[in-house]
Amino acid sequence: MNKPAKEVQISIVIPLYNKENTIRETLRSVLSQDYEDYEILVVNDGSTDYSLECVKEVDSDRIRIFSKPNGGPASARNVGVRNANGRWVMILDADDLLVPGILQHFANLIQAHPDCHFFCGSFQLQQGDKIFPCSQKYSEGVLKNNFRAWCTGRFLPVAGSCVILRQLLLQHPFQENLRRYEDAESLFGIMRKARIWTTVSPAMIYNQDYCNASHVRPNIDEDFIGHLSLEGKSLWEQFALWQLYRQGLGLYPNDMERLYKSKGFESIKFKLLNYWVKITSR
Repeated sequence: MNKPAKEVQISIVIPLYNKENTIRETLRSVLSQDYEDYEILVVNDGSTDYSLECVKEVDSDRIRIFSKPNGGPASARNVGVRNANGRWVMILDADDLLVPGILQHFANLIQAHPDCHFFCGSFQLQQGDKIFPCSQKYSEGVLKNNFRAWCTGRFLPVAGSCVILRQLLLQHPFQENLRRYEDAESLFGIMRKARIWTTVSPAMIYNQDYCNASHVRPNIDEDFIGHLSLEGKSLWEQFALWQLYRQGLGLYPNDMERLYKSKGFESIKFKLLNYWVKITSR
């Protein structure tokens, strides 16, 4: 299944590790799309169950399989991005689902807005048999300030909800030493320069029953929260990092004290307060 593939517009990268119970349905949600110009790259990250066999049972020449020793989701994503033939890349977790028609919707947006580098839709949440809309306040159009939109809930890119210019992902690869928020540093780097379009259309269904990767790590060095830096960042990016810092205080109290005691994080809320006072007093 690793034969050379033709160039396509959208490459869908699916990191795979022990998802035998969900990967078939994930693949079906992609293969049932009414759009034609795409490929699927499944990166088997050393699965020890029957996940790989489940993929091989799916009869589709759109699927390309890459197998590697276990190295974590970031390394699997990077393998997929490097081998993608599409100008645009979507990362999709092996337990989530695409909403019908979303690839065509993204393709239409790409064609209509050639000056944009990143398209992001809303998403839905699945708990058992129930599906709920996300709480983020998406709107249709270009973000004026990417980090402000992140901080105020207008923009929350999750795997499967967006397509990103492959060149940007090559310039900002996922950090392979991280196992939690491994995409944050890459996304923050992209957000500093990308022109981002958000759409109210839901793109994917996020399966909360399988969100183990979001659990606290035994070692803070495996979490992006253990590598925060305010140096050279804009005010709104600093505030986004401050939100992660506040989360870290509850997850890793001793480590956070050791790492960030004199790094200026406690002053961020006062900087933002002064900013709001200035703009509201004009």
